[in-house]
Amino acid sequence: RAPAYTVTLISPYVVQFFADFRTQYSMTLFSSIRIWFFLAALALTISPCLAQNEFFFTFSDPIFTDSKTIRLQAFEYRPQNPNGKVIVFSHGSVGLSTDERVIKAPIKFLNTAKFATEYGYTFVTFMRKGRGSSEGDFTEQLRDCSWGESNRQHKEAELQLEQVIRQVQERYGVKSVVLMGHSRGGLLSAHYAATHPDQVQAVVN
Repeated sequence: RAPAYTVTLISPYVVQFFADFRTQYSMTLFSSIRIWFFLAALALTISPCLAQNEFFFTFSDPIFTDSKTIRLQAFEYRPQNPNGKVIVFSHGSVGLSTDERVIKAPIKFLNTAKFATEYGYTFVTFMRKGRGSSEGDFTEQLRDCSWGESNRQHKEAELQLEQVIRQVQERYGVKSVVLMGHSRGGLLSAHYAATHPDQVQAVVN
């Protein structure tokens, strides 16, 4: 079934369609107002009521942060009827973009979070170093595609995920988590699940 976010996301297109429709068919002002109120009520009725909490994980490493502790932006979504399981979602890359607006835009995965919480999962996603509002320099994705550089980037991302999972275990009182990921985050999740099977219940790429 279509997620509740659909109407909220496409509302500007609905507004433009209605404006064009009213112009084409010369609708009266009274009729226009009635339909506007109907669209507003409809949007309010089915708008998502997903409770979002922003917080920060921490990350420290002698190589990648010079042993300094930095904060990693995170978002959590708690279900009304928890099943005791926690999903940790890893985002993908920026597609070789150097645009700061892309790099600094937080990714919340609202539709996925809504789907997960409806089935009782606590959903957690975080931004790796330098992404979104996470501290530190964004050095994960450079244009150097050499084997050594690729290994360095993967190790940096893996260490962040490892420390985040440890903090998730403490925060929610769980021994293992469900890993999910998109694009590069999917590769990271699958690799981590294969190398840390005792910490992972399932993995979705």
